[in-house]
Amino acid sequence: MGSVDSVIQSSSLDIAEFYIQQKVEGVFLAPFELMQNGRDLTRAIVEHLKAQNIQVVLIDSAYELFPKSSGIDLVSIDNFRAGYTLSMHYLEKQEKRVDFIMPRFPGETVKLRHRGFYSALIYHGIQPSPEWSHVYEESDNLGRRLKKNGVRNIICSNDWIALKLMKQLQHQGFQIPEDFRIAGFDNSMFAQTCTPGLTSIDQPCDILARTAVEIMIKRLSDPDSVPIQYYSDFTLYIRDSTS
Repeated sequence: MGSVDSVIQSSSLDIAEFYIQQKVEGVFLAPFELMQNGRDLTRAIVEHLKAQNIQVVLIDSAYELFPKSSGIDLVSIDNFRAGYTLSMHYLEKQEKRVDFIMPRFPGETVKLRHRGFYSALIYHGIQPSPEWSHVYEESDNLGRRLKKNGVRNIICSNDWIALKLMKQLQHQGFQIPEDFRIAGFDNSMFAQTCTPGLTSIDQPCDILARTAVEIMIKRLSDPDSVPIQYYSDFTLYIRDSTS
């Protein structure tokens, strides 16, 4: 993993330097996730670009830990509310336990979704156990271990993990949603076409993209204006994976 991270870091800094040499005026940047030093790398690239008077609009999430602000423009959905909404999807079924599965090195997007999941349980009088939050791993006995530990209702930090988990559990002989209910984020094409269909939060990418461009145009015309934090609404698509 370390060598892969080093390659990503080196190539990303090279791309940033290329933009500087090409005299680019603005860059849209999605913070690095799924790597141990993603926050530091994102911060380094932003500072490098800003030092050359290149404007940056963040896509999807800030890179600083909540409640600290990155201090630059941001376009995203409200990931905290999205995590809260998925938890409510289970709690409205009178469930008393919900589990959250995420990657080993979650970015701020995932952390906000996890905080929303956690807060929904607290608000409804349920004290989540630390054992209800899991790091995703591929294991031949994953399904048996989850079942033994009382896991039933699962929120995955994104569709990619949700779909891998679903396939893994099905391969081990478990049924979705009879044995496990699974939901994710992103409403990817595969979430819509897999069997069973995956319950997922949809991000309105067209609105987010258009808004990001509008904010960048405004930023280029007025570099010293107050940073804009734009949070779009989202849609929960309920499918058979949680029925």
